[in-house]
Amino acid sequence: MYPRQKQKVQQHIQQIIDFTNPFPMTSRLATKIYRAYGKDSIKRIQQNPYALSRDVFGIGEQTATEIAQILEDKLGKTFSPDIPTRSTTAKRHYCGPGNGKLSPKNLDNLKQKLQYSPRQALPTTWQLNNPDFWTVPDLKRAVSRWYDVSWAHDSSYRNVFKKCGFTYDRQQRIFVPVSLAN
Repeated sequence: MYPRQKQKVQQHIQQIIDFTNPFPMTSRLATKIYRAYGKDSIKRIQQNPYALSRDVFGIGEQTATEIAQILEDKLGKTFSPDIPTRSTTAKRHYCGPGNGKLSPKNLDNLKQKLQYSPRQALPTTWQLNNPDFWTVPDLKRAVSRWYDVSWAHDSSYRNVFKKCGFTYDRQQRIFVPVSLAN
């Protein structure tokens, strides 16, 4: 980013901080808001600050409510805490229902399903990375379809493999049950 662009971004971030004053807005939080909304940040916050809890990762309902109360006093306007949810694909970017966690029952069910090869467990129409052994992309699609849960990072899927008794074979880039690895 060029110095002039950096300066404009810093000005927008400072405007967000000033607009939400007396809320103790940190520059880090204001940067997250700027990344979510861009130069329309102030306008979007004025429309409904409760939407921050939906659109900005790291802002929960409590923080959004505090900001809304400050802006209600400042602008003399009331905001509705009822905000429409985003489309399913956008919501699932970070995690699915259950805050991205599989219940113990679902985890046991997944362990049983992973005992079969992807060729046996998944639809024949799916193009698999390795039809005989599990890979992260195949598990992503399977968990998303079976449990409506997805995570932003591959490490979460690797942890699920570990919980289900699998180990990683670096040479072949596959996950193998521990019983077959020894």
